[in-house]
Amino acid sequence: MGDFSMEDAVEKIYDTKTKDYFNEVLHCYFAGSYRSALVMLYTVVVCDLVYKLKELIELYDDNTSKSILKEIGELQTNSPTSPDWEKFLVDSIKSRTKLLEASDYQNIINLQKHRNLCAHPILDQNYVLYNPNKETAKAHIINILDGILTKPPILSKKIINEFVEDLASKKDILVDDDALRRYLYAKYLRNLIPEVENSLFRSLWKFVFKSVDVNCDDNRVINFRSLKLLFARRKSEYKELIRNEKAYYSSITPGIPTQFLIGLLKDEPNVFVLLEDNAKVLITAESENDIKLFCYAWFLSSDISEHIQKIREKICQSEVKIYKSEIDNLLEISDEFGKKEEVISLLAFYYGCSYDYDEADRRYELLRPYLNKLSDNDLIELIGAIDKNPQVLNRRNGPSTSREIKGICDDVLGCDFDYSEYYSFKYCLKK
Repeated sequence: MGDFSMEDAVEKIYDTKTKDYFNEVLHCYFAGSYRSALVMLYTVVVCDLVYKLKELIELYDDNTSKSILKEIGELQTNSPTSPDWEKFLVDSIKSRTKLLEASDYQNIINLQKHRNLCAHPILDQNYVLYNPNKETAKAHIINILDGILTKPPILSKKIINEFVEDLASKKDILVDDDALRRYLYAKYLRNLIPEVENSLFRSLWKFVFKSVDVNCDDNRVINFRSLKLLFARRKSEYKELIRNEKAYYSSITPGIPTQFLIGLLKDEPNVFVLLEDNAKVLITAESENDIKLFCYAWFLSSDISEHIQKIREKICQSEVKIYKSEIDNLLEISDEFGKKEEVISLLAFYYGCSYDYDEADRRYELLRPYLNKLSDNDLIELIGAIDKNPQVLNRRNGPSTSREIKGICDDVLGCDFDYSEYYSFKYCLKK
């Protein structure tokens, strides 16, 4: 609490009328009138909750808010002097809306108890009125500010529509993930209770991994990026959400939606095991049919080493094209497991298997930054592969790239390394 500035928090209070009323709370607190501060604070909370309901009616024509306010009006009409409507308001908002988290509701109840002690002439056995200390008053003020007064009223269904429409209109501006993260937090996430955020995550999952209408197709990338940012905030909670609703989260669409899901699973492999078999079959099939997706789908193998070996096999079987993005991802993942050298070895193998001149040039550019990272065995195998592959040797850049590789070999294998069995490679060096 020592780092919490009540004055700064006041500026973040959502409703302007609430902000004006709250200044009286601060005035009492800083004057040492803690009893008065708590009485006024409870009044401010009740008013703020009413204002939130009214705004939901104005913005969304929300029937639940209308019903609660109507019932409160009836209670006040029937019992004008009774404060029972206040408790009814708080309890109804907790049970019938998603405006309050459980902890915020409990904070209001605790405040109400202390407010009652402060507002009513209840004397203790020494005939002394209850008087809260500074720490108690401060704790209540901070809890109410942080949990209620500074948050706008948000309905889960309405916020989802607003969220996706807003992102769709800004997808060409929020091209950087850091900018998107800061935007989402400032405008939405800092104000969302977990239940509403869960609903948002659930909807984004559907839009990205299941829906195929024009609108979803157009905005799949920005929705996917947003979903990943949400997941990163509360990974354990979202995994539990997926575990508890396996059928919903396993209902995915083949093709592009499933390809995007692979894009998530490459970074969050533990999610794969939470899905049902129907989803796993689709994911596996998509990966097997596309080498790019297969490179990402390392979660289908028992470990990264096994996955790299499977990629080698695919390189041998057909004329595949692997690009820098896939290599960078493999390097990042393998580095986490201390297996980066296996990806570098894969690059040398990939170059040695080039199936035409242009492909050899392209593959060499992938390998070049890591030539000095190749092991003795990698270099010997690379020389042997080049020696047997005319698509590598006979292309225009064959001699220059082979000489570059020979220079690395001199440093690693030594200048006296015997190249006698690599006749074609030796000949190429002289061109």
